[in-house]
Amino acid sequence: MVGKSASLLTKTQRQRIRNEFGDLDEEKTHRDQQRIRKRVRSGLFDFQFLADYPDRQFALLLDDVSKAELRAALADTTIVVERLREQSDIDRADVIQLRAHTCVFRRRSSGP
Repeated sequence: MVGKSASLLTKTQRQRIRNEFGDLDEEKTHRDQQRIRKRVRSGLFDFQFLADYPDRQFALLLDDVSKAELRAALADTTIVVERLREQSDIDRADVIQLRAHTCVFRRRSSGP
């Protein structure tokens, strides 16, 4: 797992999810779940900035991550993305088509 830099979840939130909020009463559980939903939602929309982030920067961020660790993280990420897509009743092909269209639009609007 990556070090202490900013993360989608706080250390406490990760611990509470791991413990299934077992150490909290119902009110605090609902409060923490709401905060987690807000953070995940905000993080999800941050990917619009990362979609066209330079490949070199991605290579640098993965420099010290083992293949096994990266493979596990990508598997978990894919599961989360697929769950969100299915929960929202969005077809996978529609997501891919939209992204392809967005890439073409960005290239055209950014000019030579």
